[in-house]
Amino acid sequence: MSNRKTAVSIQEPIFEQAEKLASELNLSRSSLYTLALEAFIGQY
Repeated sequence: MSNRKTAVSIQEPIFEQAEKLASELNLSRSSLYTLALEAFIGQY
């Protein structure tokens, strides 16, 4: 599967929480966002 580069605006507190979680889980930011989107999309 190919990747697509994108830019999004995220509120600073959410960004900081995501950075911390990615670090704790030893994931890249892209991987964390992908997992989060997959989970969100899976609910709908």
